[in-house]
Amino acid sequence: MENEDGEWAIDHILSHRGSATDAVFEILWKSGDRTWMPYHQISDIPALTDYLDLVGAARITDL
Repeated sequence: MENEDGEWAIDHILSHRGSATDAVFEILWKSGDRTWMPYHQISDIPALTDYLDLVGAARITDL
């Protein structure tokens, strides 16, 4: 499923491996697919802020 900008739409972030800016994140897409993406590819999406709040991290360096 794509959003209005033609990009794939993220449902939410499920988990992560690694720490700080070296972390990779397990993404659940609205299509139901799951993939792993590095921080630098998702650093500016709202789902990352939501995930950091969920795990109690004020910023990426707190992971």
